[in-house]
Amino acid sequence: MADVHLGFRQYGLSERAADFCRAFDSAIDYCLTEKPDFVVIAGDLFDAKSIDPQTYAQADAALHRLSQANIPVVANEGNHERWFRRGDHSWLWQLSRHGRLRLLRQFDPITGKPHAGE
Repeated sequence: MADVHLGFRQYGLSERAADFCRAFDSAIDYCLTEKPDFVVIAGDLFDAKSIDPQTYAQADAALHRLSQANIPVVANEGNHERWFRRGDHSWLWQLSRHGRLRLLRQFDPITGKPHAGE
């Protein structure tokens, strides 16, 4: 998935932020039903570099549900959430520190395990 934009208040309306959260929760529900090998978040989980605590908590809770189901999440930062100064960390980095996802950075190796029969 990509361009989730949690925290986006389209037209300045908090109701629109809730809509984006519900859409993300629906995507998580779908993943829990279909049980993929992993989930990729291909950028812009959050709408902005600075988010409110409620937005972070919503993302954390949703990703925790995947973690509880043993569905790993791999993510990279999109242009909305990436900090460009050296040493700054995004909220995705914080989620990775709490074990909610694996944050890919430029040139990070990706290792996996063979599937049965390979």
